Amino acid sequence: MNNNFDTAYFAGGCFWCTEAIFKKIKGVINVLPGYTGGTVNNPNYAIVSKGYTDHVEAVKITYDSKVIKYDHLLNIFFQHMIQQQLIDKEMMLVLITDQQFFLLILSN
Repeated sequence: MNNNFDTAYFAGGCFWCTEAIFKKIKGVINVLPGYTGGTVNNPNYAIVSKGYTDHVEAVKITYDSKVIKYDHLLNIFFQHMIQQQLIDKEMMLVLITDQQFFLLILSN
């Protein structure tokens, strides 16, 4: 992959839903679903989805910052998560940038 691309990590909610949204965005080069955090090496969906590992579903987004800015990606992510919040009633968001780590927990 071209080294001129930037990377963003977003976690919270369903990574398949998040992956599908970002794959449609102009300037997004690649979206890789996976897990972050947790207590088990090499987690898989079967154990993570049952809550056995403390992992959070996440996506790694490779994007061209000349085409789309991080702020726009962040807006897309939060719009998606707010819609999900209306369905799930509780969620945890984890945002990771090159220098910062944010954890936001929303609950009714």
